[in-house]
Amino acid sequence: MYLIHTRLGGTGGAAPPDDVTHLVLAAANADDGVEHVRAHPDATPHPVLALWIVAPSLREAEARALEVCRRTLAGSPKLRGWEVVSSGAAFVTPYYERLLSSSGPD
Repeated sequence: MYLIHTRLGGTGGAAPPDDVTHLVLAAANADDGVEHVRAHPDATPHPVLALWIVAPSLREAEARALEVCRRTLAGSPKLRGWEVVSSGAAFVTPYYERLLSSSGPD
């Protein structure tokens, strides 16, 4: 399972609708592998949709998340004027900071 963050750009700095996660889940089909969606409407500089995707590879998970989000935006009147700004694997900073700060094998 992969965590993919899709950043959305809207008009006038507005937040996406409160039910955006339901809209994404409704637009996803079984082949997309979407397990869970969470919205981060206050993320800066753009609101974020976090999608947990089951896929055989990271590349496939990123492609599926992008397709589902684009499908959601195209199919929902509530999201008219919104667009995908970027989409890709989430970078979990504390994990990588811990790896970088470890002394490694002796």
